[in-house]
Amino acid sequence: MKKMKKLLAICMIMTLAFQLFACSSQKSAGSASASKTASSTASSTASSSSAKAGKIAVVFATGGLGDKTYNDSLYYGVKAICEKQNLQFDYSEPMDAAEYEPLLRGYAEKGDYDLIISLGYSQGSSVDKVAPNFPNQKFMLIDAEINQPNVACYSWRENELSYLIGVMCAKMTKSKVIGFIAAFDIFNCNMNAAGLTAGAHSVDPSIKVIVDYIGSWTDIAGCKEMALSMHEQGADIVYHAASTGGLGILEAGKEKGFYTVGYDGNVNADAPETNFASAIRLFPVAAEDAITKALDGTFKGGKVSLGAKEKAIKVDTEGSTVKVSQEIWDAVNKAEEDISNGTIKVPQTLAEANKK
Repeated sequence: MKKMKKLLAICMIMTLAFQLFACSSQKSAGSASASKTASSTASSTASSSSAKAGKIAVVFATGGLGDKTYNDSLYYGVKAICEKQNLQFDYSEPMDAAEYEPLLRGYAEKGDYDLIISLGYSQGSSVDKVAPNFPNQKFMLIDAEINQPNVACYSWRENELSYLIGVMCAKMTKSKVIGFIAAFDIFNCNMNAAGLTAGAHSVDPSIKVIVDYIGSWTDIAGCKEMALSMHEQGADIVYHAASTGGLGILEAGKEKGFYTVGYDGNVNADAPETNFASAIRLFPVAAEDAITKALDGTFKGGKVSLGAKEKAIKVDTEGSTVKVSQEIWDAVNKAEEDISNGTIKVPQTLAEANKK
């Protein structure tokens, strides 16, 4: 009898231990899936209970969501389109460029995505490696150009957007010195520098534009220091094309009281007294075009260029308390109209922009 009780006690202890272990395992698994892993892969499904009309995947640029510029602009645009068209929306936030290729390959291997969207210049080589292995998979590549039949490469004539900012800045500056911070010395960034310079010089050829490169898309502190340095050199307005890193100019402007202009997202409310405008490439316009074509069978690989004519750019002052006069807006709107109809040809390089 004693042996029987002892055996029963042992069984109960083992059962309890197993239950505790199982609960512990479930809790650990739940915690791990909820937190960001090294690959920072997340998934968002709008109304998972109903059947979807299609599936869209996005691999964002490093820096991830919450950057208030590049990634956020695309995210909210694609999210709205997917909700409107009842599409499943999955996405990944890579922490490092080395993750681009495996993430893209992972989505392509599933074989059920109508379109895979890849964001950023630095993803070009990864898409170029993955796309040929999945000839039936449609890819949208933003801000880079490659030659693959199943890849539609969307880019902006960023010089046109920055030309409008140049006109606005030229009419706002008192020191006649404007600063411009670029992430890298690459074509896309330099298009912005050229447009800004040409726009400013169209108003006042004597205006000086200081151009420098931070060497990163995410160095907020570095951009802040560079903006402060430009201010010390006389710039009373600083503009950027440095993605997340460009948020640093907002802090610099607030700290020293000079004007700034944001890029790729409306950040005016983050520095309402000093950031008087944001230059915005309308990612939703590009995303809707590519998604619609992927779904209706008209998708084609190749290059797609967007700008003023396609109504894919915007100068936004909403959220800022800095007054921009109607006279300035009239000049900006006239410049946009003239770019759209071909009256103004905006230079793409600084060499062109600085020709006397």
